[in-house]
Amino acid sequence: METKVCYACRKEVPALASVCPFCRSSLGAAVPTNGAPGVAKKKTHWAVGCLAVFLGLGVFGGIVGSIFGGEKKTDSGAVAPSAKPFAPDPNAKTLISDLTASRDQYGGVIVSANAALPDGTDVMINFGPAGNPKAFGQAKVKVSGGRLVSPAFTIKNVPWSSGTYQVAFFSRFDGVWQTTAVRAITGEGGANLPRAALKSQDPDLPASAQTRFELDVKLKVELDKERAPSGSPEETAAITKVKAARLTLPGSQGRSHDTVGVAVKTFASAGSFISDSLKWTAEKQDGIWTVTFSFVDRGLNGNPDVPSKAQWSLNPKTGEVKYLDKNAKNLSWTPSY
Repeated sequence: METKVCYACRKEVPALASVCPFCRSSLGAAVPTNGAPGVAKKKTHWAVGCLAVFLGLGVFGGIVGSIFGGEKKTDSGAVAPSAKPFAPDPNAKTLISDLTASRDQYGGVIVSANAALPDGTDVMINFGPAGNPKAFGQAKVKVSGGRLVSPAFTIKNVPWSSGTYQVAFFSRFDGVWQTTAVRAITGEGGANLPRAALKSQDPDLPASAQTRFELDVKLKVELDKERAPSGSPEETAAITKVKAARLTLPGSQGRSHDTVGVAVKTFASAGSFISDSLKWTAEKQDGIWTVTFSFVDRGLNGNPDVPSKAQWSLNPKTGEVKYLDKNAKNLSWTPSY
């Protein structure tokens, strides 16, 4: 891992970090230890620097400086229409299904879904907070292998927070939107596609006169959804108590600004964890609960993904919560700024 030296505390930090995770000084003037000139980077979210040091992800630390840029509006590369015959279900109620949202290694959000459309069909994808009509991310994507996969949506300076988001899919089947080859399959105006899955562009006309149709689908998706505890109500209660605890670390760090549960979600939003790997479990032994948060560290630059865990103890009599390992310690604390 390439590193540079913080000019303030003189500790080695990841080469692309923009804020020192030790003393919080700006690293724009820091000098890499390999002799290359320092490069000023825009401010990144504090969780990025913490993850690079706390979780020991050396490769992750090498790329954290560029974690979040502006909104992306990107056209994906051309995809040739599939030679495989396309035969949509004439009774289909929707052409978009199995929507998921995951994070890339920078915390950006990648939206993917099945699309009952011919390969090469252009579809606009909008991504943003549920209930907010303004799209924070937008990309035109081509169907490939019956799938739509967006580029990574990002926002400036901070990760997308965990929660529920709205994803909108829009397309038309005319010469402005689609190639001749795609329209030969879908029919002009979507004439060969199931009517129940489309909306008319001319709803004010009699049904017999409506010949132009469009794809207009809005769905909701959960980002960083933790798998629900599968144990007993008593186990679920123990997990809830640990997630609600605000712990104090020794030295200058002091008491965490957030609870354990909020801190875990904050670190997850930085993109270091595989999004669908997050799970909480609890086990009781000798009257003391051990609560475990299981996750998978994302492998970067060809490195394998690494299953990991963090554990806390809960004394049900006193309500005291303690971290039991380094991962739990690091995931128990967030700064107050």
